[in-house]
Amino acid sequence: MNVQIQSITPDGMHFIDEYGEARYIDFYECYQNFAQQDINYDLFRKSNAEKQMSDEEFRVYFEENRLYACVGGRNSIDLYIEFYTDPVTRIEFDNTGELFDFATEILRAGWWLTDYT
Repeated sequence: MNVQIQSITPDGMHFIDEYGEARYIDFYECYQNFAQQDINYDLFRKSNAEKQMSDEEFRVYFEENRLYACVGGRNSIDLYIEFYTDPVTRIEFDNTGELFDFATEILRAGWWLTDYT
């Protein structure tokens, strides 16, 4: 791994980057960046009530309820995770076990990573 993780909480992650600098990733900010993308909300509408909402009503509902609480993406072939910070933050891993252990910690904190592979 090219960084040293200090802590992962439901709010975010503290780590030391590859240059020795203390950094913080705010998961709520990552989610907001994800939610601002051009999302096909029809993929997420499950209940009849959700299907009856206008696109704008569902977008607000989607963001307020953290549906598909995605904060980044993972690539298990090239062994990295990217967080939807601005600019994107990439963490590289030495092996798939290390990557999946880290991804599991993100999931335990209440967030999701898109699979890029």
